[in-house]
Amino acid sequence: MTMRLDRIAAAGTGEGYRRIRFADGGMITVEAQPDTTVFTEVALWPGLTAPSTEAWATEDSHELFLTGQDGEGRSLFLDVPVDAVREFIQEHGGEHADQDDDLPQTRHHVDPRSATGIYRIQLDDQRVGRIIRRDDHWLATPSGENRRSVDYDDFDEAAAYLVQEADIEAGRLTRAAQDLNTALAPYGLTAERAWDVLIGGHVLSWLVLDSGDPTQAADDQEPHLNIWFSDPADGDEVTVDRPARASDRWLVELNSANGQSVEGRAFPGLDVTAVAAYVAQWHSDPRAAWDEAMAAFEARWPVTS
Repeated sequence: MTMRLDRIAAAGTGEGYRRIRFADGGMITVEAQPDTTVFTEVALWPGLTAPSTEAWATEDSHELFLTGQDGEGRSLFLDVPVDAVREFIQEHGGEHADQDDDLPQTRHHVDPRSATGIYRIQLDDQRVGRIIRRDDHWLATPSGENRRSVDYDDFDEAAAYLVQEADIEAGRLTRAAQDLNTALAPYGLTAERAWDVLIGGHVLSWLVLDSGDPTQAADDQEPHLNIWFSDPADGDEVTVDRPARASDRWLVELNSANGQSVEGRAFPGLDVTAVAAYVAQWHSDPRAAWDEAMAAFEARWPVTS
């Protein structure tokens, strides 16, 4: 009955306000910080009367005027507990089906914050994981056996990760690492997953493929590839642990036996077949692929005297 309220209480309202329409036609405007148990401001629109309880005791019509929300019949209350607002909405029949489109559409819904600060995420009748606020980021932990907690700056992104993991667990989606190895299988190749964790718990993952060159001395580093993709809008992302999207960009990094590395070719996120073909081409002749990549690099960054 209060899906929009619970989502706003978790994510906050940013610099502005958000409206919540009631099933019986009433409406309120709220202001909140992320992970809140108390709304900073709750403005009641005409036709609504606040309950006569301690939770609604702090009324401030002057602040309503200053924030540009003043209007005939409207009233403003400060520091109202989220639970009190939830009860108020339920008394008016719950939330209306028609709300502002200022929040992205989702398949999931957010349970109210628990006493320990946990938000449980539901997909249909399935609980797909939990989110908790850690300092200035959100830690998302999926349900199931292969749980990998990941940090996000945005609450909705954290929830989307949990839904994605549930889809992967159910076989509705596959990770990009699996998709690439499926594309590599006809070439007789398999890339291995490697990973690291940045400060704050952000997981980096990529695939590694060695050349299998028997001529390399035992104390030399074998030529190898590092392969990953990212969303160009997220400069910190390095991953193969989610499904690739059309907006993503695959990158293949070539590494030589003496520790040098150079950027190889880049590919659109959904063109995993082209990535596999390039990897197979490198595997058949690592030296030629290295020379091609170095020539492209030097063309982009010519040495000037």
